[in-house]
Amino acid sequence: RIRVHNERHWAPFNFFEEGKPRGFSIDYMNLLASKVGVEIEYVTGPSWAEFLEMMQSRDLEVMLNIVKTQDRQEYLLYTPSYASNPNTILSKRGNPFHSLNELEGKTVSVPKGFFYEEVLSREYPKIDILPLSDTLETMKAVSFGKADAALGELAVFNYLMTKHLMTEVSITGEVTIGAVSYTHLRAHET
Repeated sequence: RIRVHNERHWAPFNFFEEGKPRGFSIDYMNLLASKVGVEIEYVTGPSWAEFLEMMQSRDLEVMLNIVKTQDRQEYLLYTPSYASNPNTILSKRGNPFHSLNELEGKTVSVPKGFFYEEVLSREYPKIDILPLSDTLETMKAVSFGKADAALGELAVFNYLMTKHLMTEVSITGEVTIGAVSYTHLRAHET
């Protein structure tokens, strides 16, 4: 039996709906578990940063849909990539940002503990970072004027904009942030 992370709001990859874990990454993990004969216990609810802490303390064995970063390689092992998802900028309609350089001096919301926070802190010190609990909250921050932009994955932004009828925001740019491999989603274990 292995404990695997399940996020609340990271559709279409990893989310909790109608009382159970759902999404592409969940389906992938379930298929893998059935092939190797292991039982999965999904852990739903903690923030991304709390999930990372659980991995470090070995209270969780597997995280899905994670980007391989330099800092995380110190304590995590990774699988090969199983999906690719472009990193993008979400802005208010009428006030688009197309690149990270345009965001210098601006506030950018990111999910706390996501690789964006690590890379922006190191490589873009002139961008003010607003870490929030999850991707939906980062989008709301842009919508309600608490942030100028949000960074996130294309498929996740598209799904959440449609589901929550967020017509006042749009995806305005693709970004290459950190290594090229940061668009690749992986699973990892401690």
